[in-house]
Amino acid sequence: MEHVFSRAAVGRARAWRTARALGVVSALILVAAPGAVSDDGIPTKEDGRSRGPTLSTGLGSAAPAKQFYRVPLTTLMADVSYEGIDAIASVFAVSPKGAPHPYGYFPPITVRTLAFGMIPSEVTISIAQYRVDAPDDDLSTPDPDGAATENIPVAWQLKGPAIEEGVHLLTGDADLRITSLSLDGQKMAVGPKCRTSTPARVTLHGQPGYIPNIGGRLAGSVDVPVFTGCGVNGEDLSPLITSMVSGTGNTLEVEQSDIALVDPLPKTTPAPFPIPKG
Repeated sequence: MEHVFSRAAVGRARAWRTARALGVVSALILVAAPGAVSDDGIPTKEDGRSRGPTLSTGLGSAAPAKQFYRVPLTTLMADVSYEGIDAIASVFAVSPKGAPHPYGYFPPITVRTLAFGMIPSEVTISIAQYRVDAPDDDLSTPDPDGAATENIPVAWQLKGPAIEEGVHLLTGDADLRITSLSLDGQKMAVGPKCRTSTPARVTLHGQPGYIPNIGGRLAGSVDVPVFTGCGVNGEDLSPLITSMVSGTGNTLEVEQSDIALVDPLPKTTPAPFPIPKG
């Protein structure tokens, strides 16, 4: 670990101030490395790893709804290490204001569609990186003494050539919750426990020209499981929401900026994706 209070402490504080100054939101990329939990609630940066912010925007599609939606400008905090020619990045979403944790939560996404193919509908989805309880002193093993644990996000993982094009694969798990649902203009009570029965799986592949440290486009899919716990007072809305959102054909494209490993901010900001017509 770096010298006490020197570059490690200053670097974490600077990275957090940078994320807040960007005004932003949340994220994309990797799998939490074992180690101590920092005061921010994510693993402390290990020796030999570089940490810095990156930005992304995206365009997704809800296959059952046959509708596109934009992924807002998102700030990610990326830890990068190297194995031979490959970069391995562990990334945590920087949560939007008001989230219960400074890392791991994405801004909400709203999808407008036709329920049953004919009823105008709107559903708001809250997305968060899958979370686990980890001992403060060791994220890799259970604490035999039952010491205090912290609920932390599990980073997504990206691996591929560090400074050239090649095969780049990004994977991660996300917890999806429905926070609001409207049918034909009428709000429906979904309750506080409307979520996917298991984590959704995100799989993205680097597209031509993509290099992790420089940025570029990744594209792939999000497998959304069935929903459970939706509705109140005995009304089960889970099948309806599942029919609108769940499935394996949900596409996702993401444009990533450079990772600011030396400079305080990324040099570029990805532009919003246009919504396809028709």
